[in-house]
Amino acid sequence: MFKLTKIWVVTFLSKSRSLMSVRCFFSIAFISALSAESKSQDSFPRLVRSATITPGYMERTFNSNDMMKLGPLSLMQASSKAFDGMASWADSPWVKTGIYAAYMFPNYLLSRVSSTVFHEFGHARAFYSAGLNYHYDASENDGLITDYAYGIYKEKFLTPWALFYGAHTAPAGFLKAKKMPGAFVNRLITADLIKSISARLNKWCLNLEEYNNADDLSVTEKYAVATLRLEEIQSRNYHNNGASYTSEEEVNSVKKRLMKDDVSGAISILIENEMGLYVDVAGLNNEMRMAQEVSNLIWENQGHQMYASSYFIGKYSAFGYVGWLNSQIEEGKVEGGNDVANILRGYNNRGFSIDKEDLQIGSITSLLLSATTWSFVYSAITEIPKGSFVVHAPVWKGWRLPDLNFYLNNPRPII
Repeated sequence: MFKLTKIWVVTFLSKSRSLMSVRCFFSIAFISALSAESKSQDSFPRLVRSATITPGYMERTFNSNDMMKLGPLSLMQASSKAFDGMASWADSPWVKTGIYAAYMFPNYLLSRVSSTVFHEFGHARAFYSAGLNYHYDASENDGLITDYAYGIYKEKFLTPWALFYGAHTAPAGFLKAKKMPGAFVNRLITADLIKSISARLNKWCLNLEEYNNADDLSVTEKYAVATLRLEEIQSRNYHNNGASYTSEEEVNSVKKRLMKDDVSGAISILIENEMGLYVDVAGLNNEMRMAQEVSNLIWENQGHQMYASSYFIGKYSAFGYVGWLNSQIEEGKVEGGNDVANILRGYNNRGFSIDKEDLQIGSITSLLLSATTWSFVYSAITEIPKGSFVVHAPVWKGWRLPDLNFYLNNPRPII
């Protein structure tokens, strides 16, 4: 049967230094489907579920979000199918609703772990893209180490107390030992950065003590300066003649030295600080993406109330992380593992005035202004009393109603 699908994507991205700008962007996808069997509120197709097994689960070979998302989505659908199997033994809608209430908690735990798995893979994928190896700790910092994201499932379910804690992803050296990844250097060391360094060098005499005490230099700037021979800089007499170290040849020489240098404490600090923003936003972005994938699944095949926890966890994630950060601040400690603290620090280091409330507003707005959110609510009100747990796609006269998705981005994305 003939079917035509049209897709329009509208992205809002401002260059101003406000929330809508900060490299935090919203995307709205309007999808209309024209077919002989249009999706209308009166003729919904039946719920279709699927499970996927793919070589893409070999994350260190493919490093693909498109593949790794399929595991959590398959488990989510399998969980809803298992619930339907249990509920089918009951005839009364009230009994089915009671089974639903009892099943919500174990389903939530599965969704929470799946969200953690995809979140941590976002971190790992960012490390890997910069040429860094990595490993996971399935219990944050308690030694349940695994080399694979899906290994987090195994570690958590074999150690039930770990179900109530997060996880942690850490770099574990270079994939190609003793060299800075070239792609990372090309994006990091730019003419603007070298110009900034030279402008600062003009302000004070170049001796090692003053350089070490230069609090206004970022870690990146300090390391870039350190890669230049001190006597070479001094011979240019920056302080007296105001020379500018910005030619293409000179910038390339800095890059070459970075890529030839042996791995050292300084280079590790550089990666930790400069990769921090890229790595931390990748985790939260993956959770938002999981919510978006649930929405797409409902649009394509209808949905189930057991999908709700995966959807709402993803939409609410940034808001929840800010709450965790606030509780840490109240207790007088902010752990390095808090993604939001690291993200805010990264944006501020880049000159963008972003605060916790901005992230919360973005998170909660994406939840409240998404049609899928209200489709879950509407279907719960109209279907559960009848003993049905189907969630219908949010459509109007064949048009898909829009969702609002909140993502964090970087001034120079490398992922």
